[in-house]
Formats: sequence, C-alpha cells, structure tokens
Amino acid sequence: MRVLIYISFILVFFSCSSERKQLNESEYQEWYKAHHSELTKTKTLEDITVNISLVPTESIYIRNKDPESTLEDYKGMISFKVELNNNRNIPMLKYLATAEKTYQERIYYYTNLVKQHITLKQDGNETVFPTDVIMDRNYGINPHLTLNVLFKDIELKSPITLHYDEVVYNLGPLNFHYSQEELNAIPTLEDPNV
Repeated sequence: MRVLIYISFILVFFSCSSERKQLNESEYQEWYKAHHSELTKTKTLEDITVNISLVPTESIYIRNKDPESTLEDYKGMISFKVELNNNRNIPMLKYLATAEKTYQERIYYYTNLVKQHITLKQDGNETVFPTDVIMDRNYGINPHLTLNVLFKDIELKSPITLHYDEVVYNLGPLNFHYSQEELNAIPTLEDPNV
C-alpha cells in the first residue's frame, strides 16, 4: 500500500511540475526581461562567438501584436535570434573577407541559403527546417551578424536542439540544447478572454 501511495505522489508531483506557469501580459514581459539571459546559449570557437536566444511563442505574439491577431494565431511558433560576433570588432560579413566578391557572396548566402543549414530537432519528432530566416542588415554599422530564425508547429513539450551547420566561417556543426526543465520554466500567457 505504501508503494502505491509513494508512486501516486511521484506521478502527481511530476505532472504538476511540468506545467508552465501562467502570467498576464505585463507580468510576462517583466519575466522575459529578467530571464532572457537564461534562454541564451553561447559557444565560442577560435575568435568567433555564436549566441542563440530562444524567443517563445508568447514573446513573438507580444512583439507583433495587432488588434486582429490572437495568441492562438501564433500557437506553435518559436524563433531563435542567432548572433555571430568576432573579438576583432570587424563586421561579420567582412570578417576575413579578402575581396568584395566574398562580401557579396556572404550577403547572398545569409539572405537566401542559410535556411538549409539550420534545423530543429525535438525529442520524438522529425527534424524540421525553419519556416523563415531573416538576416538583419546593419550595413557594417555593428560588428555582429544577426539571423532571426522562425519555426512553426513546435510545442515545448519535449526537449529541443537547434542545429546550425555553420559553413561560412568553418565552425562546423553547432548544437544548442534546451532541456525540458528549461522549457518548463518559460511561462505562458493567460487567456485574456477568460
């Protein structure tokens, strides 16, 4: 009998602990501001740093909110902000480029082809390619290169790994893993219609 009670307690504990906390919109924005760094993963290879920041559905909704959209319209969307920097403070598109042609090829690659080299793997699901990848053009003003990577139909119910096969700077395959514990720590928005 004790064993049954113990097992029941464990099942209840784990089912409750996997629930994501619900917040209203202003609470969510405060949470995201305070915890954004916890959603960021960093890898440094040679003198290049790659930062990946997970942008959950709720943050996408709040950022793009308009009177005709609802949170339901954004369900299953997540995005990642991918940022490449170098410690020489040189604009990434020009970094180690010896000719203007290389610079132009990089612009073309990051605008049109990088989508083929980024995937998301979620435990128990097939690997998916992004719906869209948008490069922020900064025209050499900032030294970093920023990509906004959007995925659709992703539920944060099992761990995810963003795979980035970085070919321009020969950094190779990079994996950024988010555990279920990290995903469960991300709150959801309360339904404003309730």
